[in-house]
Amino acid sequence: MRDNCHGPEWIYADDVDVSAVLADVPLAEWPAAGPRPRKRHPLDILCAFDIETSPVPGLEDQAAVYHWQMQLGFNFPTIYGRELAEARRLLDRLADAIPNGAQLVIYAHNLYYEFAFMRGVYPGISGKDVFAVKPRHVVRWDTYAGRIVWKCSYILCNMGLNLFTHSLN
Repeated sequence: MRDNCHGPEWIYADDVDVSAVLADVPLAEWPAAGPRPRKRHPLDILCAFDIETSPVPGLEDQAAVYHWQMQLGFNFPTIYGRELAEARRLLDRLADAIPNGAQLVIYAHNLYYEFAFMRGVYPGISGKDVFAVKPRHVVRWDTYAGRIVWKCSYILCNMGLNLFTHSLN
């Protein structure tokens, strides 16, 4: 366990009890988009993911992740880590805790940026796992055989983060 330098509203990724987080989360009441029934039903919990990067000195167009954070619902502390391997371990545990027939939807603003870094900890990504509207514009990314689905909130709402948060006022 690490010192929590952020305060009680933050929790380090390796300290998260994922079964407690996902306990009693119902399935969302979303109808199927077409005539076929859904293979998986989304969990009714808002989930967001973000990474923070810094340029690598001396290397043009290169950046390194120095912090990532994830929010699961409104009543759980923000989960954080420093390395993407920590995020991968957390997501592995979350995927194992998701009930059969359910899926966790994670929203990332500018998913294609997160995807560019996260694909390094997910070897073997195939074209059927990623839906993009054009090169490097990822709209959806399926991981863990569809148990965890990433979606780009920027493309889905067609607004920058500042305008999007003001529109929710």
